[in-house]
Amino acid sequence: MDFYQILGVPPTASHEQIRAAYRLLARQHHPDLNPGMPHAEETFKMINVAYEVLKDPERRAKYDLLRTYGIDPSNMYRRNPEEINLEELVVIFTKEIDEFLNAIRKDFRRFLRSLNPIRTFRKILFGS
Repeated sequence: MDFYQILGVPPTASHEQIRAAYRLLARQHHPDLNPGMPHAEETFKMINVAYEVLKDPERRAKYDLLRTYGIDPSNMYRRNPEEINLEELVVIFTKEIDEFLNAIRKDFRRFLRSLNPIRTFRKILFGS
């Protein structure tokens, strides 16, 4: 469940766009205005949760960070929006950085092995 999709806005949406989308959807799916709609209450709750997270810049930043690393943050926000397992994020981020640095080290070693000091010296002296 992606909060941006629930509200029908792109991840780059401004606060005003998010608020406008929320108000429109809340009006459309309000259980009191749709007594014959069986899923209106559940949809309305999902819209409210999405808006509560995306309207607060700090919560939105945390949500976006979790989305970046492929973690489903919607389950975390259903329980308690204030609790995010930052240790898990640190582990994931550290792993990504380690993989990146290892790739750079391998490429650098390969580059150093490809250098032939004698051939380089000859090119400098004789230009061929």
